[in-house]
Amino acid sequence: LASNPLVPGIGMADPHMHVFPHNPDVVQLYSTHDCNKGRNGPCVRERIEPGHSAVGAAGPDFRMVDWWVWSSTDLVDWNMETKVLPKSLKWDDANASQECWATDAASFPNGTTAFYLSVGPKQIGVVTGPTPNGPFSDPLGKPLIPIGMVPTYSRDPTVLVDDDGSAYLMFGTFNYFVAKLNPDLITLAEKPVGVKILHEEHRDDKPFLHKHNGRYYLSWGCWYAIGDSPYGPFNYSGGIINASALANTSFASGGGTKDRHGSFFTFHGQTYFACNDESHGGGGGFRSTIIAYVHYRANGTIAPIRIDETGVGNYNISVAMRGNASGGNHNCPACPMWTVEAEDFYA
Repeated sequence: LASNPLVPGIGMADPHMHVFPHNPDVVQLYSTHDCNKGRNGPCVRERIEPGHSAVGAAGPDFRMVDWWVWSSTDLVDWNMETKVLPKSLKWDDANASQECWATDAASFPNGTTAFYLSVGPKQIGVVTGPTPNGPFSDPLGKPLIPIGMVPTYSRDPTVLVDDDGSAYLMFGTFNYFVAKLNPDLITLAEKPVGVKILHEEHRDDKPFLHKHNGRYYLSWGCWYAIGDSPYGPFNYSGGIINASALANTSFASGGGTKDRHGSFFTFHGQTYFACNDESHGGGGGFRSTIIAYVHYRANGTIAPIRIDETGVGNYNISVAMRGNASGGNHNCPACPMWTVEAEDFYA
């Protein structure tokens, strides 16, 4: 059965999910790992590296001790594939043993994968491996984005590999910067430039960049903007979560639109949104990951998503459409019966 949260009670957070073209039947999940110091669990007892403190930048009740890689073939069962420890980055001297912050990844057609890591709140490193699951090692011996390269905290990387194979790295805290990567995916082809969001009404950190029908979507939490280039400018388009709709659900304490750091990904023809949720994790720096269906309207905007305990199941939109032309899905009991307007349902 499908469910939200995906894997409850373990602190799976900041989910960036990808379906790489060379392996279209597998969803890769790159996440952080919340370890609330005051809670029971194996990460509380993990050894602290020599020279590092038990307290990270966000305080004693917000520890993040490693980076995680998970995978799934059905969005229901999730397998832990790899843990990346901060000691993999020999150059780090910024107390990252308790500050393994948000991540993203990009993969070559042969499976070789670059895994981008927020090493604490102010710099970004990269490790590479022969598969999306690693094993990973540090190819540069230095940060990809060092402290002070841009006038904002350099964290929360997102990477878009465009249709022509060009890759773009975006990152930043409240103000975002973007730069094209070299074909090696581990070095910059240019100096990062600022990203402009027109008519922005909500500001947050943690950007994510994806593409749909030739348009570029920049999201930060559950807010998003649309542009014609990875560099922007992007036109603010609103949010995809209606906080009032969560009022009488078990997700009501999840912060509404707060800290919905996540990602968009397409699997078997259907697009999904994965994001943080505090309501089932316990809050206070201990989060879980949830998934919801995404639907693009004819004008390119995104319809409000539904968050519930059912979550999403093993779903193939091409089969659903053949089985039920009216839009409901009798082939997938866990999938919703669409009640939106016709233009909100797409194949």
